[in-house]
Amino acid sequence: METLAIPIFLFLLLSNSYSLRAANAAGDDGDRDRLATYIVHVQPPKSAPAFATVDEQKSWYKSFLPSDSADDRLVHAYTTVVTGFAARLTPKELDDASKMPGFVAAYPDQLYSLQTTHTPDFLGLTLAGGVWNVSDFGKGIIIGVLDTGVFPDHPSFSGDAMPPPPRSGRGGASSMLASATTSSSAPGLSSAGRMR
Repeated sequence: METLAIPIFLFLLLSNSYSLRAANAAGDDGDRDRLATYIVHVQPPKSAPAFATVDEQKSWYKSFLPSDSADDRLVHAYTTVVTGFAARLTPKELDDASKMPGFVAAYPDQLYSLQTTHTPDFLGLTLAGGVWNVSDFGKGIIIGVLDTGVFPDHPSFSGDAMPPPPRSGRGGASSMLASATTSSSAPGLSSAGRMR
């Protein structure tokens, strides 16, 4: 009986490893067809460095996508700061797009987590003696640009305890660049943004 057990054990061991290799190979084929979101940077065509309309620009972006599903695959078209788009592609489709003229780079879309949970303290916006109370806690300031990587339903953005926006903030826009460096427009601050 012992002599029969060893060949059976070897047969089961080898057949199991063959099954695992076959399953892994099938999984690799499945990965080639799996859609993922990529942020694709492209260079505008030399023949038309500026597009007349946003629709014209989106149409050009769609030329990088599979023609049968370009409308469904385009997630977002960047039109202001970056020339590019976000799209759902398979690795093969991304490889095809990378061979087209104008393709610069593609990055898989990633979700990043918040690196600090104490932002007011981190920015020097403490209640006692910080810049925040000197500036009347930001009264009348409207934040006009938020990174789309934030979660808008986070309690920090609820605004429940905030007064309504000032009338001066409706209908018109004045922009100001906020930065963490000091300049003549922010006297009395250290390079870390804290009061001296």
